[in-house]
Amino acid sequence: MTFSDPFDLAKFVRYSHDKHKESNITNLEDLYQYESYYSNIGLRISEEITPKLHQNLNIVCNRLKVPQNRIKAFVLSRPDINAHCKHFQKKGAIIALNSELINLMSDGEVQFIIGHEIGHFLFNHNYFDDNPKITKTESKNSRAGEISSDRIGLLSCINVDLAIKAMIRLQSGLSDKFLRFDTSAFLLDTKSEKLVRSQLENSTHPSARIRADALLRFSLSEPYQLIINNEESGAKLSDVDKHVKKELDTYFNLREKSFFEKLFD
Repeated sequence: MTFSDPFDLAKFVRYSHDKHKESNITNLEDLYQYESYYSNIGLRISEEITPKLHQNLNIVCNRLKVPQNRIKAFVLSRPDINAHCKHFQKKGAIIALNSELINLMSDGEVQFIIGHEIGHFLFNHNYFDDNPKITKTESKNSRAGEISSDRIGLLSCINVDLAIKAMIRLQSGLSDKFLRFDTSAFLLDTKSEKLVRSQLENSTHPSARIRADALLRFSLSEPYQLIINNEESGAKLSDVDKHVKKELDTYFNLREKSFFEKLFD
């Protein structure tokens, strides 16, 4: 199955509980101002100066059917392993990748990150990361949005192991010198972290293990198999989404009761 419109592709794989409030920034003048700002504080990704990054950006845009002239990509000289996207509905997006992230990651991992950020553009997600007054509902919606964007990231790198490696890399900040990538071992700790999640109900991102588990299940789903292998096989996306929702709900449902709450049960 192929899509000529990237927004239709995004709609096809969107996590069903992603009820993200859409961003309403549409002014092209704002896009130009942000582009000017990032040109000043970072380095524009280009074929001449950053050929490998430019190639990875090309690969991702081609796989997602996104016109590359809509994506303005920059590298920022920053020590934290992070990336972000500023988008303007369907008009265009600016993606910024921190240099430390690029220095640690392989081409496939970088493709996943670029695709994930383009996912926020395709889903027109609103951002809450810089909002200190974020509500529990907003944080819940933000976490759901990350699940959707991870799916676009996987469609960008077409390798679930590399996608999960990127997640582990983001969480640890470690190079290959200190990491042995073992997806099964990483996911085994999912159950043991559930009580920890209940203390993070205002977090804008799910835990890396929830994201990895959700992405692994999506890679075995019928929509993914249709897009990548043109095969009508795999789990129904609705079943995958039910499992993901159950995991995400632990951010609210597993809070340990206090002594006084237990006393008056």
